[in-house]
Amino acid sequence: VLPRPAAAPPPGAAAAEVEALPGHWLQLGAFVGGESAAAAAWRRLADERGEALAGLTPRIVVARLPGGDLWRLFAGPV
Repeated sequence: VLPRPAAAPPPGAAAAEVEALPGHWLQLGAFVGGESAAAAAWRRLADERGEALAGLTPRIVVARLPGGDLWRLFAGPV
């Protein structure tokens, strides 16, 4: 199960949330299809490139944007 924000963050909060994560994190994608699309992408990447993602933890952060929300998939810390 991937962690998710407890409540909808205000605009711009996604960047602050990512910057607050310990270590360095890689953004693997951004998805308009919701958290489920980002989680599916993690599973697909883990199936295809598991050795490259070994030891990394997925993190999904929602970015509230004027044009619509994006669910950003990160892996880390590296």
